[in-house]
Amino acid sequence: MAITIGNNIVSLSAQRRLGLATDALSTTFERLSSGQRINKASDDAAGLAIADSLRADQRIATVAVRNANDGISTIAIADGALGQIGSTLSRLGELAEQSANGVFSTQQRSALQNEFAALGSEIERIASTTTFNGVNLLSSGSTIVLQVGFNSASTSQIQITNVLGTLQALGLANTNSSAMNFSISGATIESGQSASRAALDAVNSAIASLSQTRGNLGAAESRLKV
Repeated sequence: MAITIGNNIVSLSAQRRLGLATDALSTTFERLSSGQRINKASDDAAGLAIADSLRADQRIATVAVRNANDGISTIAIADGALGQIGSTLSRLGELAEQSANGVFSTQQRSALQNEFAALGSEIERIASTTTFNGVNLLSSGSTIVLQVGFNSASTSQIQITNVLGTLQALGLANTNSSAMNFSISGATIESGQSASRAALDAVNSAIASLSQTRGNLGAAESRLKV
């Protein structure tokens, strides 16, 4: 008995082309619904690898910008506190200058010392309570590292180090202070002209150091804004 095999080349070709068109249409709908040209590795293996890398970089960059903005806010708070401390130091300088004048009596210098000491306590209070997100910004020895790059390289970081630590060596520091290591108790203006002049020198040195610190913070803020 003869075996007959029937086929329809035209029909098979049409079915094949229909299947290809259906697959292409499915891919098109998938791209339209997702808004992406590459949705799976088979769409474009090399393109998918590049896209994943770029997507990761974009997300990291977004967080880096957020970190930079947090850093700008941190510096703004620290600079505001340092500005207030600077104004207070200026008043301390006025009192020391006034007390260094030989026309004042011991009782009058004692009155000046009362304000001098009170302002010193205020400086310590500002320094010990200036915080951002629970982090004390002005503590001696504190270091804040702001990660604003794609890797751990030091060039991607900005450090704010020892904001007021250098003031400890100026005669205005109390190394026994638990909060800030900063106190005016080391300087006095009531014991005479010599002590007043020494206090004036210490205050002037503190103001110079503070100005340099604020300048460094300003430079760091400018870098974050670039």
